[in-house]
Amino acid sequence: MTESSDPYRVIRCDMQPGFFDWMRKHPVSLAVTTYQAGKLLFIGWNGKTVSLHAKNFSKAMGLDVSENGSLALATRDEIRLFRNDPLLAPDCNPDKPGYYDALFLPRVSYFTGNLFAHDLAFVKDEIWFVNTRFSCLATASGAYGFEPRWQPSFISELAPEDRCHLNGLALRDGVPSVVSALGRGDGKGSWRENKNSGGILIDIESNKIILDGLTMPHSPRWHKNRLWLLNSGQGELLMLKSPGQAETVIWFAGSVSASSNLPTASMKFTTSAFWTASGSPTCFSGMKTRQKRPLPPRHSLIGFARSRLRPPLPRQTRKQKPGHVSYARTARLI
Repeated sequence: MTESSDPYRVIRCDMQPGFFDWMRKHPVSLAVTTYQAGKLLFIGWNGKTVSLHAKNFSKAMGLDVSENGSLALATRDEIRLFRNDPLLAPDCNPDKPGYYDALFLPRVSYFTGNLFAHDLAFVKDEIWFVNTRFSCLATASGAYGFEPRWQPSFISELAPEDRCHLNGLALRDGVPSVVSALGRGDGKGSWRENKNSGGILIDIESNKIILDGLTMPHSPRWHKNRLWLLNSGQGELLMLKSPGQAETVIWFAGSVSASSNLPTASMKFTTSAFWTASGSPTCFSGMKTRQKRPLPPRHSLIGFARSRLRPPLPRQTRKQKPGHVSYARTARLI
């Protein structure tokens, strides 16, 4: 995806045939954030082709969707909470009646200040998020900017210094389980000193490092009782085999920075590449990736969530009784 320099910020997208076919076969919408363009994207299927609905948010990053239809989004200064209203969705656009089957309405905003919030997740009745600026896990609060809940053992105090660039959060059985960080230093911005191999995974319960030597790890996720993560700087999808040992499952050209479990028990990823003036691929100020051939410039996608929607009804049954919801596998955010 690229953006125009036009003040109207036109989005131009391209799509691989495989993705088109996948969306046609699966009754889901995908929610994707891109922090550089400042957008939350809903990607769905309208019955004929892939649909795209975009909303602007300053530095949109982490997001999660709960089972009860809530969506939480981390932005530059806020964590915003939306709630799906499927009864209003079919009529939300008079020009396209019945087009949308999900409508996310704003309900709550938590004003956090600029915490560089990355991954977030619904944990019971709370919103947990990675407070990257203060090097801790925190919960959204109606009384404070945030409430700290956990910090790595090597962080001596909570200070707004982005000491280890804590970024990823994995839940297991609905409980925070593992986090990723780009370093293990205790000084201001100390993770930058060893971006090539300073990345780590930390078990939250024991507060012990279970994998190190990583290149900018992101997005740890439990899937089928196995821990997966992205070794972003090297474009790798890793699977943890045992503490201290991981297997490279897939290698992507460029860098990878988002993942999610989908209802079909598959995992989807986005790739990105950063380019220097000379045209050589780099990632985060000169860190080389194992690129074999050029890729077009594109924005980095940080967040990736799922929205479970019902399969579309057969076309001949689309005329519904009053109050009945039709499903078109498309979502909209107000």
